[in-house]
Amino acid sequence: SEMLAAPLYHDETRDLKSCARAISSFGKATHWQWALRTLAAAQAADLQPDVVAHSAAIGACARAGQWRHALGLLAAMRTSDVMPNVITINAAISACEKGEQWQQALGLL
Repeated sequence: SEMLAAPLYHDETRDLKSCARAISSFGKATHWQWALRTLAAAQAADLQPDVVAHSAAIGACARAGQWRHALGLLAAMRTSDVMPNVITINAAISACEKGEQWQQALGLL
C-alpha cells in the first residue's frame, strides 16, 4: 500500500485543496504517516496548509491512536498563523481518548 500511496503523495501536493483531500484520504485509509508527510510537503512547498488540512492530519492521527503526533500538530498550529477550530480540537481529543490520555484531553477543553 505504501507503493500505491507514494505517487499520489507527490502528485497531490500541487495545490492546497488537493493536499487537504490527500491528507483526508490517507487518514481514512489509516495511513497516518502519509497524511503527516503530505502536510509536511505542503508546508515545504509554501502552500501554507489551512485549518482544514491540519484538522485532517490530526484526524488521521486520531484514527490511528497517535495522540502524541496529534497534540504536536495542534501545538504547531497554535504557534503559526493557523487557528484551530472545533473540528481540530475534537480530533485532538479523540486522539487522546484512543491513547487513554484523559488528562491531556481535559486540558484541551
